Amino acid sequence: MEQDRSTSASRLSGSHLVALSFFSGAMGLDLGMEQGGINACLACEVDKACRQTIAANRPDLALIGDITTYSAAEIRSLAGLSPEQEIDMIFGGPPCQAFSTAGARRGLDDARGNVFLRYLDLVAELKPRYVVVENVRGLLSIAYPYVPATAKEQVAAAGLSPEQLPAVKGGALAVILERLDQAGYEVSFELYNAANFGATQICERVVIIGKRRDLGGALPVAHLLPTHDEEGRFGLHKWRTLGELLSELNVPSSEQHFTQFPEKRLRFYRLLKEGQYWKDLPQELWEEAMGAKLKLGGGKTGFYRFHRHCYKQRPLHINMRCGRCAVKTTRP
Repeated sequence: MEQDRSTSASRLSGSHLVALSFFSGAMGLDLGMEQGGINACLACEVDKACRQTIAANRPDLALIGDITTYSAAEIRSLAGLSPEQEIDMIFGGPPCQAFSTAGARRGLDDARGNVFLRYLDLVAELKPRYVVVENVRGLLSIAYPYVPATAKEQVAAAGLSPEQLPAVKGGALAVILERLDQAGYEVSFELYNAANFGATQICERVVIIGKRRDLGGALPVAHLLPTHDEEGRFGLHKWRTLGELLSELNVPSSEQHFTQFPEKRLRFYRLLKEGQYWKDLPQELWEEAMGAKLKLGGGKTGFYRFHRHCYKQRPLHINMRCGRCAVKTTRP
């Protein structure tokens, strides 16, 4: 793995807002923030390929690894910040597999869920003016033991341990919101669809926005208003399609790069028509095609989804982990 590095003075001096990015991935969320005038002075990512992407595209950006191995003071130092300097925003999308409806949904008991709690701990210690959390829609419903603050003394008096408490639907979200409340933030959250904001993909994500209480003004932060609608109703633009985007880009086929699906997966795709998915395969092939994923919870509707119909009719519904096929050929 590439070595961690600190930020350059030029990056800090060129930005009016001080922001830190966690679980940065290939910087998709960062690019959106940059379009809004918010440039991070530090990124945090453990995936090797993503770290290489960050290093290649943002060579002057501080880059650290495992979020659990750094103190708040170390993060400040690597970001080029003084101990007293105000941080305007911390943003990130903690690993979603622990909450995804396509997985086992172990929530905060999963190691990936625990880094979510570490992220909240750092928010409490670094005290940014604003905090943004992005995650999958499964975060809204994942069951987890939760006791309201007003009842915790009663639970403790009864001698009950967390392991003895029943899991409550939406409990993980309740724990997260309570932690942000205890850290001094007023919070708003909503389930947003990227297609309603002009993206050429159907992608539902929970976005939590916290504003530090001492800032005053309107609390909590207002919800975002959509710019697009599936049918173009309410005076909004109609959803954009992938075909529209690709026609605007006009990228020659010789300049397109992709990873080919293995033959063992392609043979299943060849049995599907546009718009179909794994349940449209002959039932005797389900176990072979899906393997252990067949026993996962959730609808699993994204696995072996063949998306040629999305090219002209509607935005693409993307979930890379599910192995969805691309628009016009049997490749990702």
